[in-house]
Amino acid sequence: MRFVRLAILALAVLSLPATAATQQRDIVVRGDAARVEIERILDADNLDTSQLSPRDVVETMSGIPRGEAPEDFWEAYQTHLRAWERLATAVETVQQQQSESTFVEGADELVVAQQGIDLTFDEVERVARRYGARLPTPRGNILPTV
Repeated sequence: MRFVRLAILALAVLSLPATAATQQRDIVVRGDAARVEIERILDADNLDTSQLSPRDVVETMSGIPRGEAPEDFWEAYQTHLRAWERLATAVETVQQQQSESTFVEGADELVVAQQGIDLTFDEVERVARRYGARLPTPRGNILPTV
């Protein structure tokens, strides 16, 4: 009876490293999945914003599905999306005022909204890097090949 208990205990001990290794692989796979999802979102978000209106940027960003992106990244990305919505609204307000009057208010809001985009993307980038995600080269910064 004592031998059976020792044999069971020995088998249990021997199976522990295999179980731990399996758990570690699961963590790596989940981490890789998060990284892949983040990179997918950032690739879809990689727009040449010099060629699009802020409202077009908002519409494109709004259409990017979350998929399996981690909660902290998605929250940061949604905050960044709201910053773009703020800029789109500010631009539309200024454009409307320009067509109605020679006196235009709202230039300060444009500056604040643009700063908000920069700040919120800094957070998106920080969270993405924490997951090991690579950021795509911004489309506006791609040089033509010679």
